[in-house]
Amino acid sequence: MIVSDNKYKDQFTLLNKKENSLEAKAFARFEKMGLPTRKSEVYRYSNLSYFKNLSPSINGNIPHKIPEYFSHDYLKEKNVLVTINGIFSESLSTYEEEENGIYISCMCDARKEFRDIVESHYNETSKDYPDAFSEMNTAFAQCGIFIYAKKNALAKKPILILHLGYAQAEASLACQRNLIVLEENSKLEIIEDYLNLDEEKTFNINHFSEYFLKANSDLRINIYQEEENNFHFIGNKFFELDRDSRLKLSALNFDGKFVRNNFRVNLNGENAEATLNGIFINENEDHTDSRILVKHNAPNCQSFQTFKGILNHQSTAVFNGKVYVAEGAQKTNAYQSNKNILLSEEAVINTKPELEIYANDVKCSHGATCGQLDENAIFYAESRGIPREKAKKLIVFAFAQEVVQAIDNEDFKNFIERRLVHQLDLAEYSTYESVQSGIKE
Repeated sequence: MIVSDNKYKDQFTLLNKKENSLEAKAFARFEKMGLPTRKSEVYRYSNLSYFKNLSPSINGNIPHKIPEYFSHDYLKEKNVLVTINGIFSESLSTYEEEENGIYISCMCDARKEFRDIVESHYNETSKDYPDAFSEMNTAFAQCGIFIYAKKNALAKKPILILHLGYAQAEASLACQRNLIVLEENSKLEIIEDYLNLDEEKTFNINHFSEYFLKANSDLRINIYQEEENNFHFIGNKFFELDRDSRLKLSALNFDGKFVRNNFRVNLNGENAEATLNGIFINENEDHTDSRILVKHNAPNCQSFQTFKGILNHQSTAVFNGKVYVAEGAQKTNAYQSNKNILLSEEAVINTKPELEIYANDVKCSHGATCGQLDENAIFYAESRGIPREKAKKLIVFAFAQEVVQAIDNEDFKNFIERRLVHQLDLAEYSTYESVQSGIKE
């Protein structure tokens, strides 16, 4: 399908990119592909009609400061990186460059100071996975974030990335781009948080991040998404893991009108390991689409997927977790699980776990469940004086704990637990001194 709307062409022309530039080639591919429809298998259960009315934004408004209520207390000391409508804001960011071998900059500066590294990694992960939104992102993304961990670098403080929406133009789509490279024996922790500062406008974002983990490197990522009807999100995160490298990712999504998270992990070196955990809580007419592809391309690699869904009212969700084991990737150990609770008769979940295996000495398993709350458990709680509605919420809270407790960062884990308590209205059952701590009113 060819893009017929000139709005894309007009916007791209304003960027003044050279004819044979990476951006121009990506835009040509995007024009040829067009935005996907439900005829595409990977978008079959997700209605993208809203995004067809949006134009990629090429500039942003920068507020003078971050609101005080967004100074979360879940990390006492941190490097804070701020993007506004997809553009890196150095004036609002507070970080130490070259701290313990960790280099942080905007992508524009990185292309000058780390030219060879950027050119050898930027947009490399998307070549085997053509997708209209990633091509759009490559064509229109402005100045994103570049993080480079040098060999043997050990970050003492986590990096907190705040993705903020502010005074976004009507019918615009922010294209935000990150590149993260970890050299041998380096270790890094990243937390990503999303917030719309202008609640009268909708925060629309097309996010694309690439991660390269060299031999024996370690990356921990915690992603927190919580906005209501004014949040539309398309996210692609692609990971390349060399030998003995380790990735652990936790994705927490509470609400959001339309949220699509696409995680793709290539285990390219022997003994690489990836753990991906996630939970999504949908209310009203929220829609969440979680796509995970883990490719075992080398022997003796491990991967673990645990995703849980909680759906209420008329909300919908999609989960597709796939493990691919290449020929020769012997001794693979892969596990995936998707469990879902439907709190209303109108809620819908489409789940599809997959295995594609071309090696004969492997240990792979997958499973998916969908169901309602256990009436015996509700009755047990009621028999001990807990009101029925509160009993249901306590069971939902317990259901989410497997994912929450897997978070390594204790401060962030406690913050998420407080958020769950607040979300489920269980303050009277909380042991925290203040469940409102760090929570936006």
